[in-house]
Amino acid sequence: THVRGVTDRYVYLANKIAREARRLRPDAEVVMYAYDEALMPPRFQKVEENVLVGVVPTSLELTEIESLFDGWRKAGARKFAMRPNYHTVVATYILPTGIEKHMFDIFQVAYKASCRATDYDSLTSFRRPNGIMDYVLARSFMNPEKSFSELESEYCDSFGNAAPEMRDYFRYWRENVFEKRIRPHLKEILAAGKADNYNRGLCWNLGKYYSEKDFDEADAILKKAAAIPNDPRSAERIRQFIHQRF
Repeated sequence: THVRGVTDRYVYLANKIAREARRLRPDAEVVMYAYDEALMPPRFQKVEENVLVGVVPTSLELTEIESLFDGWRKAGARKFAMRPNYHTVVATYILPTGIEKHMFDIFQVAYKASCRATDYDSLTSFRRPNGIMDYVLARSFMNPEKSFSELESEYCDSFGNAAPEMRDYFRYWRENVFEKRIRPHLKEILAAGKADNYNRGLCWNLGKYYSEKDFDEADAILKKAAAIPNDPRSAERIRQFIHQRF
């Protein structure tokens, strides 16, 4: 939501500080958040060159995020940080979501808009259902030029001889659940969860997006992976997916 004039007031303050800081030290930089009522770009102010804008998007739509960064660039911003609350309101923790490629694509939008830093709020210890998402994001921060398929392969290689089967497992959720059922309804899910809470909106309406058949088919893939002779560490990783405890 853009409350008239709020972003301009924040930018005005950041600019004043940035000019004074630059006067005292030419390489000084000032950081401000583009967050909540101040998320949308300013209407009248132009961002000083030494102001870094920490963007905190709530949308999951790629076109909206692209438009957000583009609007700030048109307002003069040239340096960005990405600080979404995605791990608080997007990762469902106890369910495999298949959202890892989408999160990768969102980061790539920020990176191409000159994002210099990231701060994804609220990582958790529930790594197995969506651990591939955390891995892909973390590796993207260090190697933004790598493709999703490269990072997917890296992660699946940790399952040793069963890497192809585990790749099929993750792709099942991504291609059959997220891409076909969830992604077309992202805005609906966010609205249902209230306050842009995708996680809550999804969990309150699981029957619309998941079926028992999904878990049966995914479990069959895991059992196939577990049956492949493997090294002890890789076999244990697969076992943890089959007997997940949270």
